[in-house]
Parts: sequence; structure tokens; C-alpha cells
Amino acid sequence: MDEQYEQENRPVNPRRKKRSKMQEFKERYLPLIITGVAFFFVLIFIGGSISRTVQKKQMDREASIAASEAAEAQKKAWDTEAENILRSAAEKAASYDYEGAIALIDGFSGKLSDYPELQTRRSEFVSAQSAMVAWNDPSAVTNLSFQLLVADPARAFTDATYADSFQNNFVTIGEFSNILQQLYDNNYMLVSLDDIVTTSTDAAGQTVYVAKTFYLPSGKKPLMLTQTNVNYNLYMVDGDGDGIADKDGSGFASRLVVDGSGNIKAEMVDSTGTTVVGNYDLVPILEEFISTHTDFALGDARAVLAVTGNISWEEAVRLTEKWFGPIPHRNVPVRQLPQEPVQTQERRQVVKRPVPLDALFMAFHMCSREHSDYYAFDILSDILSNGRSSRLNRRLVQEQKLFSGIDAYISGTRDAGLLHISGKPSAGVSLEQAEAAVRKELQELQQVAIEEQELEKVKNKFESTQIFGNINYLNVATNLAWFELTGQAEDIDREVERYRAVTAERLKTVAQETFREENSVVLYYEKDK
Repeated sequence: MDEQYEQENRPVNPRRKKRSKMQEFKERYLPLIITGVAFFFVLIFIGGSISRTVQKKQMDREASIAASEAAEAQKKAWDTEAENILRSAAEKAASYDYEGAIALIDGFSGKLSDYPELQTRRSEFVSAQSAMVAWNDPSAVTNLSFQLLVADPARAFTDATYADSFQNNFVTIGEFSNILQQLYDNNYMLVSLDDIVTTSTDAAGQTVYVAKTFYLPSGKKPLMLTQTNVNYNLYMVDGDGDGIADKDGSGFASRLVVDGSGNIKAEMVDSTGTTVVGNYDLVPILEEFISTHTDFALGDARAVLAVTGNISWEEAVRLTEKWFGPIPHRNVPVRQLPQEPVQTQERRQVVKRPVPLDALFMAFHMCSREHSDYYAFDILSDILSNGRSSRLNRRLVQEQKLFSGIDAYISGTRDAGLLHISGKPSAGVSLEQAEAAVRKELQELQQVAIEEQELEKVKNKFESTQIFGNINYLNVATNLAWFELTGQAEDIDREVERYRAVTAERLKTVAQETFREENSVVLYYEKDK
């Protein structure tokens, strides 16, 4: 009883209040909601990761395909280049221009080791070049001289006034063609006077002729062909005396012309009064013979005429015929210069002269214009000295004041050349100090790759110079002629691309190979005190 009373009358615990709906919600439902939201975000994260993984794989796959396509395109370009080089080199070798053929192969932009045929042909050309025989006696050169050729013997040898003279002093085009064939069959080869002798000045200041050494394939004999009185006199072609070639002439060509294919031909009036163009004189006959017997002459060098500006093809041909048509073709053999041995130690000389200032001259052997590394050498020279911000000017002239002026440039075209550095040390600076400062700059090029910004600046400067330079008609004509002479005129459009292709790593490699002490020539040009 007491116990029951006590329970019924026990005071209520104030901390045991009835839970509100909000409390009930927080305790019962909120954890579930939070868990669900967290799970949702986890799902989103996992899905995003999967998506990114798939996307990356897709991008990697596309990049791989693009790289593969680029590599394939590059391989095709190299294959095409190799085919063109092989063809051009074979043409040069056919006329014994082994030096030119080797230079073409060395200029290949791909890896030579990947193209065994190029390597094989190069070895063949090197071997053939080494087998060439030296000649140095001008008296041993056979010289045959001809006047204008008789194109129409029937008229020439019945001429009332000059028949006897024509019989005694002239040969027909048929006889000359037979002579050429006999000379070829007997291993004669055309050379030019410039290959045989050169001019010099003796102690008295008089011009003298000095024999030169030239090279022919083994078994070949040197030959000079000359044509005298190439003036196409009117008396030989003008029968009625009106100053115009006619059918009553003596059967000779009246002038040289260029046909529609760019070939040199001779023009004459035949016995019917018709003007005909063909091989009616020595020059076109010789030209055609050489074109089918390329080994009859050392090379097949010709002049290159470049025409630019607002002029039609027809007008260009007309003016070319007018001014150059009468000039007979002279076959100039390709020079076969002996190769300078590889330099194995530094060459150094001191010269004292009564000059106002000392001067330092340094030179390093480099490749020819036709080699792919030529562009690297050109860029290196610009990095060293092209403008006030170039390295030698900025560091040695402006900052350290070791030089009053300094320059770096390259020389060499189709032959291997030199990278030159020349400068005048400032007052109180010895030539030894000046050289040491230059060597330090060259060592930096050997050891540290050029920063991309510096390299890009030089490339941009070259490109702008190239573009603006070609605005000038004369520059364009000169460049077109050069590229046609050394390959093909279309190469003018690839020049910027070839400079752009030079990398900082390649420049570093070329610098390491070039700026070696044993590859240098140093001249101290001292003031004679």
C-alpha cells in the first residue's frame, strides 16, 4: 500500500520531457538522409572518375593515332625526298659531278642509316671521286677549232664568190656530228679554259697565266672545242644585199634562238625561202650531243636566267632571244676540287702591321650550303652577332666593354666554308683576354641549350627579313636563280621552313662539333708598336 502510494505521488523528472517532432526527425531520419546524400556524392565521384578515365583513354588513343599518322606522313615525305635525291644524284654522277652528288645525299633531312640505297650510292660516288686522275699540263689538252658550220652544202659549195673558201675552211653539220661521235668513242672529254689555267700577277705587275690542276675520270683525255667568228655575217646569209637573210644566201644559219622548250637552236632561211629552226650550227648540235652523252663533259653547267615582275611569258622569251640569243653556249665543266683534309689541330698565327688597332680573327670549319646543318650554322652566327641584343654584342661590347666592335658570320656556298668571328679589342684589353672571352661564349653554346625565346626571336627575324626581302624584284630574281642553280627554283618557298626546323638541341650538337680547339684557326693582327 505504502509502496503504491509512493509511486503514484513521486515527482516528475524535469529532464525527461516528451520529444518534439523536430527531435524525432533529427534522431530518426536525418542520419539516413545524410547517409543517402553522401552515397549519392560517392556515386557521382565514382562516375566522374570512370568518365574521366574513359575520356583520357579516348584522348590517348586519338593522340596515338595522330602521332602514327604524322610519323607515316613524315616517312612518306622522307621516302619521296630520298627518291628525288637518288635521281638528281645519278644525273650529277653521270656527268662526273661526284662532289655535287655526294652533297645532295649529305643534305638528306632524314636518317641516312634508314635508307641503305642512299648510303650505298654515296659510297660509290666517294669511291669514284677518289679514282679521278689529276691533269696539270695545258699542252696535253687537245684543242679543235671550228668556224660556223655549213648547213646547206649545195648552196655553200656552189657560191660563185666564196665556194673555195667554204670548202677549205668550213665543215658541214654532218661532218661535225661525225667528229663529235669519234671524239666520244676515243674517250675525249670536254673541259674549259678556266679549268686549265688561271691568271696571276707577276713581280712587274703583269698578268700571267698559270697552269691549274683539274681532274678527269680514269682513261679520259681532255678536249677543248672552240668556235671562231661567231658573228653570223650578213654576206653569208643575205643574197640580195637588203640586210635580211634570204634563200639566196650561202646556206648558213643566221642567228641563235631559244625554242619553246628553252633549248638553244639555230635559225636559217632554207633554199625555198622558209625560215626554219633546228640544229644548224655548232652550239645546238653540241648541246644535243651532250644531252644524250652526259659523260662527254664534266657536268653540264649552264647559265640561269631569272625573270621577275609584271611581264608576260611571251615578252620574256622575246627579250631573252634579243639579248642572249646570239651568245654561243660554253660548256663549263663542274669543278673537281681536291677536298681539304680534316683539320686535327689548332692553327694559330701572329701578324704585326702598322695599323691603328689590334684585331682578333677566329674561324671554324663548317659544312657547305647544300648540307642540312647549314641552317644551324647560320642561326648560331645570328645568335652570336646579329643586332645589339645578340650575345657577343650585348655581353662583350656593351656590358664587359672588352671589344669596341665584334662580328660573327658564315661564308661558304656550294663548297664547305667557315664560321668567322672578328673583333677589335678595347683599349687596354689584350688579344689573349679578348680570345678568352669569346671562347667562354662559345663554350656556353656547347654546354647549355639555347632558350626557346632566344631561338624564336632569331627565327622570326630571319623570316621577316626573307619576306620583306622578296618584295624587291631583284632579290627575288637572284634567289630564284640561286635555288635553280643548286637544285630547283621551288626551294625558295622552303627556306623559312628549313630554318624553323632547327632545334635548340641540334644547335648545341653543332656547336659541340664545331667550336673545338682543333677545328679553329686564330689570327692575332697586332699593332706594330
